[in-house]
Amino acid sequence: MSTCAINTGLCLRRSARFKVNFAIKLFACVQQRRCVFRGRSHDLSEQGMAIYIPAELEPGQIVQIEFIVPETNQHLGVHAIVRDSAGFRCGVEFQNLTPLDQEALRRQCEALANAAGDNKLAQVTLRLAELPVFGNDTLEAASEPSTQT
Repeated sequence: MSTCAINTGLCLRRSARFKVNFAIKLFACVQQRRCVFRGRSHDLSEQGMAIYIPAELEPGQIVQIEFIVPETNQHLGVHAIVRDSAGFRCGVEFQNLTPLDQEALRRQCEALANAAGDNKLAQVTLRLAELPVFGNDTLEAASEPSTQT
């Protein structure tokens, strides 16, 4: 996420990031094993997010992330590529978003921008218990669209 248009001080980004705090579920292959991790979001943009999970991921790794967009209560199951990783924190860039997913993220970021006023950081907090458990706990290939609603 580096060829960007919004100045964040140290680098330019394509879209604004907003501080958030909601539950996520991440599917990844770690040490040649399919794993499911529960974690927390840290910040969100229309193109990606920073998350905390109890695992160290490798840059370039493809993952699947499930979360509920707070603004619309829409469940998203998106593929992402790990762009950076430091300990249990990693930044991911969303891949192959559907128009519906793009609209949900746009509306969420717009609501956060409006709530924050002047692009200050906004915070959305949801309890981990509010994230439902979804049926298929397997990592889909990054090229295959998510079939969950």
